[in-house]
Amino acid sequence: MQEEMRRPDDSDIKSQRTPVCLPAAELAGSRMSKAFSLLQLLSEDLAHKVAVADEAYRLYKNIQLEAQDEERDEESSLYEFLKRVRLNSALDALREVRCAARSARAPVLHTPPSSPAPRSSPAPITTYRSPLDDQIQLQLPSPPAAPDHRPTPSHHLPPAASLCNNDKPYYCI
Repeated sequence: MQEEMRRPDDSDIKSQRTPVCLPAAELAGSRMSKAFSLLQLLSEDLAHKVAVADEAYRLYKNIQLEAQDEERDEESSLYEFLKRVRLNSALDALREVRCAARSARAPVLHTPPSSPAPRSSPAPITTYRSPLDDQIQLQLPSPPAAPDHRPTPSHHLPPAASLCNNDKPYYCI
């Protein structure tokens, strides 16, 4: 790279209006090819992990052991092993897919939008109405008036009334 920076300027390569830095242009090209090759390797590795997960799942589903062929503990341990292999492979593949998706979304998420994004669809319209909604009409009764717990003066009480129970009127018959 330093050799290219030291070499004399070629007038036919350089633009007269804007200077061009050839090492930077070559460096950008090499970065693009490296990024493409890394993406290719990651996609091949991900495809391999998905194939391993699918194969483990097929093995797990297609194994049918008779109870008399193997002991119960060995059979369950084989199934547990296959479950773990399938689960670990699937989790690894899922982790890599999420990482790749995050990497792809990162430039989009960190750039501020120039205009607000249009809504993909209007608010959903409710078309189903339960038949019970039509049949039941709730009419709530008004709440009862609060009882008056003030003691009644003794000159307003009927003659058979006497005050007891914490100064509340109590009528004896």
